[in-house]
Amino acid sequence: MGNESMTRFETPDDSERSQELADLFWALGDPFRLSIVEFLRTAPRTVTEITEHVHAPQPNVSRHLKALRERGVLATSREGKWVHYSLRPEALSRMARWVGQGGSEWRTPLAGRNAAGEQAPRDEKAILFID
Repeated sequence: MGNESMTRFETPDDSERSQELADLFWALGDPFRLSIVEFLRTAPRTVTEITEHVHAPQPNVSRHLKALRERGVLATSREGKWVHYSLRPEALSRMARWVGQGGSEWRTPLAGRNAAGEQAPRDEKAILFID
């Protein structure tokens, strides 16, 4: 019985991984934070550069940067008085792997079926595009 938040098929490791992924999706689920992540794809940036790019007050930008950093999306490095924010590729890679694995797993039960759920002819194939 114990922990009601876990289904009977989850292990503690599964629950921890699920929480990590949920945090990543939450962090990227906000359009403002997503625009910051997009901007950081090309190079590390300072708060000043990010603020100018997103046209928002610095306190708002800092709040969103903190949320992204706390969820493992961003890393920081200090150069003198400047703090540079950069993407943590391992966090985004973990998310991409999950989407890629999940996409193929979700398609597998339906791969041989037509829209009505009936067995499709063998030459039909399900195609999953991930950009």
